[in-house]
Amino acid sequence: VTIGLESRRLEGELVGVQPFGGFEQLKLRLADTRYTHTEFEGDEVGTVFNNDSTDLRLELRHNPWSAWDGAFGAQYAQRDFEAIGDEAFVPPSETRTMAVFWVESAEFDEWQIDLGIRYDKIRVRALQTNAGNMPVKRDFSPLSASVGAIYHFDDSRHLAFNVSFAERAPTDQELFAFGPHLATQNFEIGDPTLNNESNLHGEMGYRVHKGQFTGSITLYYDSFSDYIFQLDTGLEEDELPVRQWSQQDASFYGGELELRYDLGRFDSGHWQLFGFADLVRAEFKDNSNVPRIPPVRFGLGADWDL
Repeated sequence: VTIGLESRRLEGELVGVQPFGGFEQLKLRLADTRYTHTEFEGDEVGTVFNNDSTDLRLELRHNPWSAWDGAFGAQYAQRDFEAIGDEAFVPPSETRTMAVFWVESAEFDEWQIDLGIRYDKIRVRALQTNAGNMPVKRDFSPLSASVGAIYHFDDSRHLAFNVSFAERAPTDQELFAFGPHLATQNFEIGDPTLNNESNLHGEMGYRVHKGQFTGSITLYYDSFSDYIFQLDTGLEEDELPVRQWSQQDASFYGGELELRYDLGRFDSGHWQLFGFADLVRAEFKDNSNVPRIPPVRFGLGADWDL
């Protein structure tokens, strides 16, 4: 199987200074993408995927409120998806999103505080269904909010904290898939009754940069309600394992470590040494393992540039 891919993207941005009282900047951004890829089986066309999207975003940055700088915004996005061919496992669908958001940031002596909140209205509609009497339209209203803080011990050492709550609406594939997905060698079955996936996230990190040395360590914990994943049913269809999009509560925890030493610039170029390690553990409420979680990673390397 080979793929022929074409993507055309048009993007524009309009920025205004002091648009009206109380605001220092207005920013309007439009992005329009037309994406097509064709899977060829030998010289024959197998499946054609069309994914057209338009994204419009408005941001209004207000004048400083004492120590606070921030912005209000709104966003509209539409996505039209279509798969054509015998192996099209997701029906044609439309996704429409409308959102409003508010972000703020302030500095108080050694502290930096960041706040954010976003509310979405999302409608996902299948233009036809591949199996049974499935619902063809779902509406979701995910809400997300975050609080972050950075404490500066000095110019070279920082301690960061972050707590956030985020909800995610299921995608058209997770809702309406039904058929063989050759890219993953699975027979996928969606669940049109899926709910929002929600996540409570906590994170703490420490970063140091002294002279030629830079290092950081981060620890995190995530508590998911209705985590969306592919359940292995143990069945086979078209000689492929059947995996059903499902939901279950889950918890994730892990950490990341990064170290870097700048050796300096020589006649041969600029050299840096680095090392990294990361791990994540993920378990469902019944103590079984969440599928498709990456293994522990660690490595050493060198960067070179002119």
